[in-house]
Amino acid sequence: MSIVRHNSPGAVLQLAMDYPTAKDPWRRAGVTMATLLALFITVSALRATFAPAAFAAAFGLPLHDLADSGFLGVYAIRSLFICAFTLVLVAKRDLRTLSLFALLACSMPVADALWVLRLTGEPTGMIRHAVIGVYLLATALVLRRAARTAGPVLA
Repeated sequence: MSIVRHNSPGAVLQLAMDYPTAKDPWRRAGVTMATLLALFITVSALRATFAPAAFAAAFGLPLHDLADSGFLGVYAIRSLFICAFTLVLVAKRDLRTLSLFALLACSMPVADALWVLRLTGEPTGMIRHAVIGVYLLATALVLRRAARTAGPVLA
């Protein structure tokens, strides 16, 4: 990193230019994993909206009546918020917060799997949630490693 006085006009620009580039394999992998996760969440939200019966069955909680699909709209809206927040953190290059967000998000597939187990015991749905949880944990760990190599967070 170049040494630039903090009160000089180019200090912020210089710090931004010195931010680790995509050549850092941990950063590249973590950002790619987070972006793919955001894409998966978006596809899930769209499936919940436009194909609620198929989505609910894949989720592990099949609908017995299409009139009961209202909760899937709520799921879709919240999923799109999670996607947008993830993409904002990626765009801001805030690897520490993105790592923490991915780690905290691990609780969602665990809760989903427990919910599926309680209501249906459907193994495919539980496996789906377990895979998502493992992916989230791996993403959090890769992003944490990338954040450590990136240095201090720029405010």
